[in-house]
Amino acid sequence: MTSIIGKEKKGNTYYYAVRSQRVDGAPRIVWQKYLGTADAIVKRTEDSRPPRPKEAVVCEAGAVAALFRIAQRLELVETIDRHIVKQDQGPSVGQYLVLAAINRALSPKSKRQIGAWYANTSLARWWGFPEESFISQRFWDHMGLVAESVIPAIEEDVTRTLVSKFDIKLGTLFYDTTNFFTYIDSFNDRSTLAQRGKNKAHRNHLKQIGLALLVSGNFHVPILHRTYAGQLNDATQFKVYCGELADALERVTGEPADVTFVFDKGNISEEAFGELRGRPLHFVTAVRCRDFPDLLSVPLDDYRPVETDDWPGVRSHRCETMLHGEATTAVLAFSETLYTQQFATITRELAKCVTKLTDLADGLKEWQAGKRQGSRPTEKSVAKRVAEILSPQHMRDLVKMEITSHSGFPRLRFATDPAALAHLANTELGRNFLVTDHNDWSAEDVIRAYRGQYHVEDAFRDMNQLDFLHFRPQFHWTDQKVRVHAFYCILAFTLITLLRRELFRGGLEISTHEMLDDLATIKEVAVIYPQGTMAHRKDHVTLSRTSKRQKQMIELLDLKSLLPERG
Repeated sequence: MTSIIGKEKKGNTYYYAVRSQRVDGAPRIVWQKYLGTADAIVKRTEDSRPPRPKEAVVCEAGAVAALFRIAQRLELVETIDRHIVKQDQGPSVGQYLVLAAINRALSPKSKRQIGAWYANTSLARWWGFPEESFISQRFWDHMGLVAESVIPAIEEDVTRTLVSKFDIKLGTLFYDTTNFFTYIDSFNDRSTLAQRGKNKAHRNHLKQIGLALLVSGNFHVPILHRTYAGQLNDATQFKVYCGELADALERVTGEPADVTFVFDKGNISEEAFGELRGRPLHFVTAVRCRDFPDLLSVPLDDYRPVETDDWPGVRSHRCETMLHGEATTAVLAFSETLYTQQFATITRELAKCVTKLTDLADGLKEWQAGKRQGSRPTEKSVAKRVAEILSPQHMRDLVKMEITSHSGFPRLRFATDPAALAHLANTELGRNFLVTDHNDWSAEDVIRAYRGQYHVEDAFRDMNQLDFLHFRPQFHWTDQKVRVHAFYCILAFTLITLLRRELFRGGLEISTHEMLDDLATIKEVAVIYPQGTMAHRKDHVTLSRTSKRQKQMIELLDLKSLLPERG
C-alpha cells in the first residue's frame, strides 16, 4: 500500500510517496518517490488541469478523404504520371489533376482560389505540400504539360483499372452528347472548340463546347469521353465517335469490342449505321416516329402489357422494320404516364399559342382602326411573328392560319385543328419507337436497355449542379486547356459515381446529394493551446462528432487510416 510521508530537513518539510512491507519481521520502506514541498505539489496539481484552448482549426476531411481513397484505388496519380514526363520537383502533374478533380467534385474554385481551398483540407496533411505549390501560375504550367493527344491514352488506362479493380462491366454502354456555354469572347480566336450553336441551356448567344460521353449501365460510371466544337450536331459527332470509341474499347479489353451501344434519336444517320454494322457492335436506339409510317400505323390495340411489374401502364408491340436498308427489330413502347404528360403539355402550349394569336389578330384590327401608332405591320412581319408563336413542337400542325390583306392592312385568321390533335394523340403521344439489331432480345430487354439512357442524362444534369460537380465556370481560352478542364471534370464525376457505388455495394443506398452532404460535415479539428503550456507540446487533432450513418460510411470506404481518431 502506498502512502505519503513528510520528512523534515533544515526546517522544511519534503513529501515522499512510499511503499512499505515487513522485512525480517520489521516494517521497512522498500520504495519511495520524491514529491516535493507542499507548495510544489499544489502548483503541479493546478498546472495539470487542462489549459484553456487558444483556438480550433477546422479542415475539410470526410468528403475529401472519401474521394482521395477512391483516387488511390483507381491509381489516378500514378496513371497520369506514367504518361507525362516532369522533373521530380514539387507536386506531380497527376497530383495537380487529382486536386482539380476533387475540388470540382466538391466545391469548384478558380485556379486563384484552389490553393487556399487545398490548404484548408486534409489533403495538405497527406501530401505535405505548402499552399504556395498550387498557386494559379503553377496550375496553368502543369495543365500545359498535358498534351491533348495523351488524354485518351490516360483515360483508356483508367478504364482498364475500372474493369479490373472495380468490376465495371462493358457489355452495355450508354452514349449521349451535351454542350456547355462559356464566356469566351466572340473575338477570341485561340479556341476552335468554343463555337456558337444550338445550346441546350438556351444560351445561343454564347460560345459553347460539346461533350460526348460513354457511361456504364450501372451507376453511370464514365468510361470514355470526347470534346468537340460547339457548332457540330449530334449525328455528325456520333458518325465520328462510334468507331473511335469502339477502337478505344478494343484497346482496353484487348479484343474486338462486343458491346451494345445505347443512344437516343437523332444520332443514327446512314453513315453512322454503316460504321456500326462494320464492327462487332450492337445497338439500341430510338427513332423519330414520323420517319417510320409503317410503325405509326400499328393500332394501340396491338400493343400488349409488358411482362414485368416494374413499369405499370406500359404496353409494347414487337415487329420488324427496315433501318437504312437493313431488317431490324422494332419495339414500340407506349406509356400511359408519358401519354398524359405529353397530352397535358401540348394542350397547355396550344392554349398559350391561341392566346398570343388572338392578341396579334386584335392588334391588327386596332392598327386598321387607327388606334395604334408606330411601325406599320406588313404581311411579312405578321408571318414572322406567327412563326415565332407556333415554333413549339407540333403547334404548326395543330393550328390552321391564314394571313390576308384588307384595305392595305394585314389580317390574321386562325383555327385549331381537332382532327390533327386526335391524329397526334392516336399515333405519337406516349410512344417510343425503339430499334435494335438484337433480334433475340425480348421487348422488355430492349425497353430496359433504352431506359438506361437516362443514366447519361443524369450525368449531364449532375454536371450542371450549382453546389458540386460543376463543369462551369471554366476559365480557359485555348483548346488544349479546355480539353484538360473537361478531362478533370470527367475524373471528378468518375470519383463520385464510384464512391456512391461502393456505398451501395456495402448496403447503403443514398442519393449523391445525401452522400456528399453527410461526408462534407465530417471535419478534422485541430485544437491549438497557448505557448508555454504542457498541452502546447502535444498533437491535438481530432474528428468532429459523427452520426451512425457517417460512421458506417467511414467503415465501408476504409477511411480510418486517413482520418484522425476521436479522443
